Amino acid sequence: MANMKGEFEKTKEELAKSEAKRKELEEKMVTLLQEKNDLQLQVQALDEEDELPNTINRQNLCLATRKQTAWLMLRKDVTSSSKPKSSWKPKLRK
Repeated sequence: MANMKGEFEKTKEELAKSEAKRKELEEKMVTLLQEKNDLQLQVQALDEEDELPNTINRQNLCLATRKQTAWLMLRKDVTSSSKPKSSWKPKLRK
């Protein structure tokens, strides 16, 4: 009987240690999860900062392309207006 009481006390102590260790690990897990989330937010912010110059470059390229296209269209209109116009006229609908 005394042997069983000794084993019970020993098991009880091991359980208390195990529970304390489990609680400690849970707290570490929460801390690590918070740090991970903070790092993800920092990386996301850095990605957005890197994306801004790329977006500005794309906008500038788009504007330059539109200007060049407009210039070419204007130039085409000017050069085509110096050519004689055809005598074709569209039919008017009544």
